Amino acid sequence: MTFAKLLGCAALALALFCGALRAGEQTDLIQTSEIEGRKVVMPPDLNMELDWYAPAVAPEAGNIVKGWVKGELILLETDKHYLIAVRREDGTEQWRSIQEEELRYEPSVSANNVVVNVKNYLVAIEKRSGEIRWRLLPNFVMSDTPLVIDPAAYPKTYNKDWQNLEALYVGGWDGRLHALNTRGRVTTYIRDRAGDATFAAPDFDIIYPWHKTLSTRGKITVPAVMYDELIYYTADDKNVYAVNRDGEGREPYTMQGEPVTPLTLTSATAYVGSRDFSLYAIDRLTLKKKWAYPSGALPMGTVFSDEPSERTLVCLGTESDGVHGLRVTPTKGGGPKDVMVVPESFEFAWKVPGAAGAIGASERWVYLGYGRTTGFSGYRQAACVDKDSGKVKWKSESKGVRFYIEFANSWRRSDQQLRLYAVTEDNRLVSFREKTANLGPVAEKKAAAPEAPKKVPGQAHAAGDKTEAKTEAAKTEEKK
Repeated sequence: MTFAKLLGCAALALALFCGALRAGEQTDLIQTSEIEGRKVVMPPDLNMELDWYAPAVAPEAGNIVKGWVKGELILLETDKHYLIAVRREDGTEQWRSIQEEELRYEPSVSANNVVVNVKNYLVAIEKRSGEIRWRLLPNFVMSDTPLVIDPAAYPKTYNKDWQNLEALYVGGWDGRLHALNTRGRVTTYIRDRAGDATFAAPDFDIIYPWHKTLSTRGKITVPAVMYDELIYYTADDKNVYAVNRDGEGREPYTMQGEPVTPLTLTSATAYVGSRDFSLYAIDRLTLKKKWAYPSGALPMGTVFSDEPSERTLVCLGTESDGVHGLRVTPTKGGGPKDVMVVPESFEFAWKVPGAAGAIGASERWVYLGYGRTTGFSGYRQAACVDKDSGKVKWKSESKGVRFYIEFANSWRRSDQQLRLYAVTEDNRLVSFREKTANLGPVAEKKAAAPEAPKKVPGQAHAAGDKTEAKTEAAKTEEKK
């Protein structure tokens, strides 16, 4: 091989080597850009730490406009009518379901279903797979989202006979609370000339076991809720109702004004805000008033309450006077006749001006939202408030978060520890948690003292305890 050819081969090898370097650099740049694009930009004034984040929703699915925390799922709705289910534990996307138009009301979730209202159709989506199980049209116009209760057991296979499935309870614009039962069977759609079935599929429909007509034809505009097999609901006839699943009701409680907030239930109390500028605390079992708090402003949003204890906090959002914090003292006494019963009472604890409602709470803090998003219970800003004093520990006003999702958690439950769920400007769902320093001092557990050896009267221990042996010997000598 001539020198010229050798020189040409060397030049070619050098060119290939440089090209490989440039390709590697470009690949590194692309990977670095991708990693940078996946980073979550923490608002600098949000004094929390990142728990997890879900991948950004692609533009073809639309921008996230609403979100709801529903048990172990977080449901997100986009402006292109996608419903996206995300696992609350770690942010893993479970499924996506596209609807014909936007949801009329917030989704209703049971153990096995996510039920939504689209064009007044009830659409049942299988909770784990995202597949649509049935799509049914009631014979009335619904005025809120339904309460859905799964059957005790689903049929393993459908046959030609109707089999009952989910039970639903929902208000209508006709002034009634309707009970609906869905049912399914197998229907043959195509037959050949010989009469043999060539195609069959499950068929679903609705039956109407009962309805409760309000005497004044008032409207039920907030969802019914269930506690201990009782269904609670309010209507604009100023009443709070409770019925069982057969429609048998208790004597309702009549407020001075129409309800303007959803019902919030604890094990002992039902809370509801009224148009007479008051918050009512009603005994959940008897539907008798415990107390009423005159807020001086129109209540708004969801009433937040801890479960009953010696430190129960109730937060009431108002339209023009911030969030009011109330300290509730539970009933004391009872039992023997000579013990005086002190009824439940409350005291005004604090007020945070400008806040719109409570997002969630922990043992020590309550997180308030500012700038309520029109159309659902989302907030544009968040603040951390001391539950005892009402002092604002921090407030996040910086950009980066499109809205925070309300999470009315029961913080004493291990599966409902406080998380701040936010939809960011780059169209993703993020979970924030409290910093370790915010959790307060943790009591140190002292090591248990070693158990003293058991002493046998008149006998020294054989474990080399000379002192004990001497003591026993001295006692024996004294007896002599």
